[in-house]
Amino acid sequence: MKKTLIVIVVILFVFISLIIIAFFIFTRGITHSPKVGILEECKTLFYNDENKNNIIFFSNGEEAKKYMDSLFRFNILNKRKDEFNFFYIDDYKPNCELYNGIALFCHSRDLVKKASSCPNDYIIVIEKQSPSIRSSAYLNVISINSENPITVLAHEFGHTFANLAEEYVPANKLPRNQRNCVEECKDFLGLENGCFQGCSKDNLIRSIENGIMRTLKSEEFGNFNEYLIDLRVEETKKIKSKSITGGAIKIIEDCSDDEYYLIEAGYQNGVIDVLSKSVEQGCAGSNGYGDLSYNFTFEDTSIEIGNFNAELIFTDGGTEDGEIDGELFENNESFTLKLPIIEKSFVTDEVPIVKKTAKLEIKREGEIIKEIDLTDIGARACLI
Repeated sequence: MKKTLIVIVVILFVFISLIIIAFFIFTRGITHSPKVGILEECKTLFYNDENKNNIIFFSNGEEAKKYMDSLFRFNILNKRKDEFNFFYIDDYKPNCELYNGIALFCHSRDLVKKASSCPNDYIIVIEKQSPSIRSSAYLNVISINSENPITVLAHEFGHTFANLAEEYVPANKLPRNQRNCVEECKDFLGLENGCFQGCSKDNLIRSIENGIMRTLKSEEFGNFNEYLIDLRVEETKKIKSKSITGGAIKIIEDCSDDEYYLIEAGYQNGVIDVLSKSVEQGCAGSNGYGDLSYNFTFEDTSIEIGNFNAELIFTDGGTEDGEIDGELFENNESFTLKLPIIEKSFVTDEVPIVKKTAKLEIKREGEIIKEIDLTDIGARACLI
């Protein structure tokens, strides 16, 4: 009788436990527990402080340093080097592809997740291909063919960091809201090295005769482009130190202690279609720069987080005479966004309530083009 009673108690305990687990899953939506070992060892190359622009290389340390030093040969990046941190991962090889058979392209969901092993705003993959294969830039991922001139990294960085357009002619497309290819010299605000015909298109004007956005032989952006990069540095400083109800967005240098939202979406003809939403382990970082802005909304609060460009893939390589062999393509494939998990405190009838981000809004020129519900993604929220 006693044994029978014990068996019944055990069965009831298991049954009740299963009901509680099922209820938890049902009420929390998609849940996630960080998996041990999904992150790689993050190695530091050059570090200033938290709240900086974080750049991560997928390469060995020697190669990462060589390419980092190549960026610092450019005056504006050397001048603002205290606003950047550099890390590298040398024990994970990204699964890259050849985009249209002509350019190295490493952007993928797996790469973005692995990059979360380090603080990351810009992801740079170095891989050796035939010299005829171009490098590329999409969102915040720069894919570098090490057989291209080393200055190709600064060129691609100009696209992803400051939304700079191609200054060679012809380039078949212009990034929306770009500012370095203009119709009149006055648009350079008196900061130009000169005014030169031809900037992506024959009828547009560039501010330097032969800057890095026109030729890979150059080691300068030009005065006006440096001004745009400097503006972008100041903008990122404000975003990273943005205050939310008295506290800043939490920056965690040990990425194993953090989580973030990962949104995978399709993009065709300007239309965004959400494919998946999850919570992943690691540092969120940012998503590059471009014409699309995104912000979080709570009940009565909207918090601007950043910008990105899901539309264009830049592909650039070098000819034997140092001129750029390049082309822009419209993206009609999927892309990923990484978003910090943020809480906000509300007071209702003098009772404090903590709520996570409710919704992501993606905007173009102030108009909402996509709303993404975040309440069905279960997560441990970042502290503020």
